[in-house]
Amino acid sequence: MVYFWIALAVIPSPILIFISCEAIAIIWALKDCSSLALAASLALGQTIGFTLLCVFGGQLAERWERVRKLRERADLPLYQRHAPKLVAWASFVGVPPVNISCIAAATVKARVSLLVPLLFTGRFARYWIIASLPEVFADYVNPSLLPQWILQL
Repeated sequence: MVYFWIALAVIPSPILIFISCEAIAIIWALKDCSSLALAASLALGQTIGFTLLCVFGGQLAERWERVRKLRERADLPLYQRHAPKLVAWASFVGVPPVNISCIAAATVKARVSLLVPLLFTGRFARYWIIASLPEVFADYVNPSLLPQWILQL
């Protein structure tokens, strides 16, 4: 049930950027949750949020003056050819921000059915690595040195 709530909690994270999925992955991994299940729940929740941005990002871009100005300066045909590659890269690495990449993909009308598996795969791999870090470094870092509020969440 924890994984279900984690997935629901991170759906708005593409817009509400103060929701840190990396922190959620590390904190719950410290509580001996499965890194694979954490990665899957975080990836699922974020994929839903980013898919909504891919679908409705065009309308958001129309209403946002700054994005409209950026779109006027951009080489949209070039981006349209490379949108899936950029979204796949951003979903794993995080640079450029995935939310901006999804809004740009919506602006050039990239196929969402192609982007969703790329988003999920990139986010899953990213969070699997992050959620595995506490286990990897358990021999080198004493968890009792962490603040108590982290361990009590």
